[in-house]
Amino acid sequence: MNTFPSKIVCLGLIYALTGCTTASNQPPTAPTAQTSSLPTPAAQSPAPIATTSDTQNTTGTATQAIAATLSEIQKPTVFVRPISASQETKGHEGMSLSYGEQIRTTSEAMAQIDLKTGLAFRLGNNSVLTLRPDNRLNLASGTMITWVEPGKKVPTEIVTPSAVAAIRGTTVYVEIPKDPTQGTRFFTWEGEMAVRLAGQSEEVMLKTAEEVWIRPGEQDMKAIRKRVRRMPREEWRAMRRSDRLLRSFKRTMPTLKIIDTIKPGQVRLNEPIRPFSTSQQPLPKPTPTPLAGQQLKARLSEQSELERLKQAQTKLNSSQSPNQRPSRLLTPKSTVDAPRQPLTPPSPQVSPEVTPTQPPSPRLEPRTPLREPGRLRQERVPSPSEANAPQ
Repeated sequence: MNTFPSKIVCLGLIYALTGCTTASNQPPTAPTAQTSSLPTPAAQSPAPIATTSDTQNTTGTATQAIAATLSEIQKPTVFVRPISASQETKGHEGMSLSYGEQIRTTSEAMAQIDLKTGLAFRLGNNSVLTLRPDNRLNLASGTMITWVEPGKKVPTEIVTPSAVAAIRGTTVYVEIPKDPTQGTRFFTWEGEMAVRLAGQSEEVMLKTAEEVWIRPGEQDMKAIRKRVRRMPREEWRAMRRSDRLLRSFKRTMPTLKIIDTIKPGQVRLNEPIRPFSTSQQPLPKPTPTPLAGQQLKARLSEQSELERLKQAQTKLNSSQSPNQRPSRLLTPKSTVDAPRQPLTPPSPQVSPEVTPTQPPSPRLEPRTPLREPGRLRQERVPSPSEANAPQ
């Protein structure tokens, strides 16, 4: 009996059953027969990184928010230095500006910059200014005029090498000459400006048409306050008519009507003119001195004595008849005790009645006396009949 083939068949069946069980326990694999033309995620190129210029031109996801706009340029050229850039770029009207960027004007150029907060300013010739957050304007050189739109309150600070000017809804002018040792000029076109030194809290208030010069390194606020000057009205009007930052731009300043109407010393149009004082401090109340107290006491006692004498005179007049009343008032104690002179009734004086309309009598000049009638007869010439008549 041949049993070898049967053993082979049995081993084959066992191997087949073992292979199926092992295949059922393994996870399924992805098919590899089909290929795709699309690139796999690992094969795709990485996303490009945004540069500084792309950041400034985008609005939604920009890391440098647009803070202001270069709205107008007079007589180019105006240069702008972007953040983290070593070279300047030429500015143009409508250019967007960000905090930290520097604006520079040439010898004949002027520019106007409008911030989104309602603050605006104009730069004069040869000016350098840097925009800072929280409405801080760092002026390094040149001239500028700054204002806030009427009806808005935008706390603003202008930082200079000499001092810091704070404005709140007003129009001010700041000038740094070419020689920085001359100091910085702070001038108020309308409203009120507070000027303080760096690191100090004490302020000098400047109202309309008032100015002060502050040199770098000054620390004596009392000396600075004494130099505050208010312009006379004629000088104020002449400067208002000829200032280039006020009149040379195409766009009219929103506060120009206020500047043309307000008067020196006013803070607002509907308020009275405030008196000018270099002390800027309330005047102390005068303290009475001992001498002043003695004089006041003596004057009060004198007044009470006079009142007492008047009452006594009135009482005496009411008790006496009209013929017995004295013709003089009582005198103070120094003369009351003196011996009185006998009273004599005054003699009546009759004055001629003169009407108010009667003109004064003219002054008569002396005339030459007239000749006597007899002398005139002696000098008369006789007639012929009288001459022939017998004697």
